[in-house]
Amino acid sequence: MKGEDGAINGFISYVLEDQACEIISLDSVFENKGIGTAFLNQVARTAKEKGCHRMKLVTTNDNLHAMGFYQKRGYPFY
Repeated sequence: MKGEDGAINGFISYVLEDQACEIISLDSVFENKGIGTAFLNQVARTAKEKGCHRMKLVTTNDNLHAMGFYQKRGYPFY
């Protein structure tokens, strides 16, 4: 994602496979600017358009910052 000045503000990688979408990584240069949320929303739209019925992601248990970010946006942890 590029900002108004053309600089890259963040990156998301994901895989669409077998009617599922797995988010591999998500990183944004600035926090609390909506960049990560915008990435998640766009990937969710793309996944839905491609017929995916499940979104999943993996993070480590000690990455509390990431876990809080995803949980706040409705991603449960098992």
